[in-house]
Amino acid sequence: MRRLHVVFVILGLMVLGLAPFGAALASLWGEGELLVETLRTPRIGSLLAGTVALGLATASASALIGVPVAWWVTRRRGWLVAAAGALVPLPLVLPP
Repeated sequence: MRRLHVVFVILGLMVLGLAPFGAALASLWGEGELLVETLRTPRIGSLLAGTVALGLATASASALIGVPVAWWVTRRRGWLVAAAGALVPLPLVLPP
């Protein structure tokens, strides 16, 4: 039963992430052809590609740097460890 809650939370966060995209395209919703034309413009394509590239870069950096630092933080104690533990999740919270 608990796993079902996790699935709903993940789905809710995914929908929440799509909300700004949907809000930007809401004015075009009634006109299907205009919506498709707008999505196929080179500018929108480059914006989507940049967004995907930024997401991949952030996820890669978090995985390559954050995981070893998080492992180190769990094995040590002290003020430096506390500072590192506070800085590790910042790329996920703050936009680049």
